[in-house]
Amino acid sequence: MGCVVTIDVGAKLLTALRAGKTPQVHVTPDGGKVTAFSISLKSFGSAYDRTAALGKMTGANQSAPWGLLPQKVHRFMLY
Repeated sequence: MGCVVTIDVGAKLLTALRAGKTPQVHVTPDGGKVTAFSISLKSFGSAYDRTAALGKMTGANQSAPWGLLPQKVHRFMLY
């Protein structure tokens, strides 16, 4: 069981994610009950930078590591 959620993130939120420590995420599934959990952002900056570097190696758009996104918009997938 699981889900994939895509979120478009602008530069302001990306900066906040790089500076963050352990934000709390709230999700509301179909049943309507809110579930909250914390995630660690300890290595977020280096992981994001590595993804961008891999994108450059494969010829992807430098400002969007996944290559198919508009410039200055970043997409994250939560699994």
